[in-house]
Amino acid sequence: TSNVPVQPAVQPTTGAKAVPAQEPAQEPEVTDDEIKAWGDQNRKDYIAQQKAKQAQSPAQQPAAEPTANAQATAELTLLLMLASERQLIEARQNVRQNQWRDGLPRPHGLEGQSLGLIGLGRVGQRVARAAKALGMKLMGFDPYIEESVFAQLSIERHGLTELLRAADIVTLHVPLTKETRHLINQPTFKEMQEHALLINTCRGP
Repeated sequence: TSNVPVQPAVQPTTGAKAVPAQEPAQEPEVTDDEIKAWGDQNRKDYIAQQKAKQAQSPAQQPAAEPTANAQATAELTLLLMLASERQLIEARQNVRQNQWRDGLPRPHGLEGQSLGLIGLGRVGQRVARAAKALGMKLMGFDPYIEESVFAQLSIERHGLTELLRAADIVTLHVPLTKETRHLINQPTFKEMQEHALLINTCRGP
């Protein structure tokens, strides 16, 4: 056999540092306090994944999907409308106190009521379709949506003040921008009818 010693596959040159083999990324350490805060040992993997995402560079992070929550947000809007109209929370409290309809006026229902939609993007249009199926009268405010969309959804186009004065229920479906920040404020509140309901399921004040 040969007595020639086996040399390493890669030798550092004089004055250069050896480059170690690349090791797989280690899972971010999760403390016991974090697991305890979640209240579930099974959350350890989830917390580690979230930490790994936070450590990613912006180029590595997944792109936002603008339609991801549109349907869920529209359904939440309808849920809040129905829960308020049917006085769901108050009725539940009555039932738990062995009462039935005591002290609660009978609801009128959504049919025939005027819904004012502020913003007719992905969420607003979904809410409009559902409200139309319930027999509501639709009015909308969105200076960036074409007239054909209003016509297709049977929505009357109104100015903001006109909409606030006429609607029984007002729902907000606008992105947070310099233009929409504090779109609803004390002066605009005063334009609404006393019985009117305001539902804000968009992001921002």
